Amino acid sequence: MKVKTLERAIMDLKKVGTGSSAAVYMTWTRLRLAKGDPDYYPHPKEFIDALGYKSATGIGSMFKHLKKVGLIPEDYSCHSSSFFLDHLGNQIKVGSSGIYCIKTSFGVYIGLSKDLNARLRSHDRQIKKGTHRYIGREEETKFIILEHLSDNSLLVERERFWALRAIDKGVNVFNEENFT
Repeated sequence: MKVKTLERAIMDLKKVGTGSSAAVYMTWTRLRLAKGDPDYYPHPKEFIDALGYKSATGIGSMFKHLKKVGLIPEDYSCHSSSFFLDHLGNQIKVGSSGIYCIKTSFGVYIGLSKDLNARLRSHDRQIKKGTHRYIGREEETKFIILEHLSDNSLLVERERFWALRAIDKGVNVFNEENFT
């Protein structure tokens, strides 16, 4: 979203509020404007992630106000990377079960969970801390939901199916020892 002048942007941003999150957002936006960045309004997701928040809770009202005064597009979503999306771009709901993989340039990790959102957040934290058993913090990762399951009794069988399928195709499955 663009404005014509820095002064106009500052006036608009002052309408947002004086809370600490709004002040950080305003400062970040001003720095980007000064550098001539064409995308000077940080996307809510980028902002939330940069602050290390797990969700938009507590700053969601700030983003609602930003939308109301026309400073960010209506279609901006206010969730962070700690919320995971399926292959269709739908947010994975808490308690949703199924099979997932974590893809890197060196291979994949395949797992199962009765709560995909919580499990993927756990993996994400471990990777970022450098404590994940199979994936280093320096690796680029992509979280993929392979299959949603409503019957949890099928989880082990379906995890094995997906792992063996990947192994048969020559994919390096980091946790292969669990399936062979």
